[in-house]
Amino acid sequence: MPTESIADAVLEIVADRQPGTSGWAAKLPPDDRTQLEELRERWRRWELPMSKRAFARAVIAVCHDRGYAVSGIQGVEHWIGRRNPR
Repeated sequence: MPTESIADAVLEIVADRQPGTSGWAAKLPPDDRTQLEELRERWRRWELPMSKRAFARAVIAVCHDRGYAVSGIQGVEHWIGRRNPR
């Protein structure tokens, strides 16, 4: 049985999260994160003719190819749709 209180365990998990930033995106190298954020802005301005799902799948595929841990399709779609990423 854990010796840590349940409240302390919950707060420890929350402390690892950055407010307003998806966990997987915050862990990317800064240059790669910036490039993905720029692509996201281009998608929002309708400069990239693809669905949100197709864009999310492409982000996941490229991140996996580079060895980055990424959330699932819904998490990446949520990140794409965020208005205030930070």
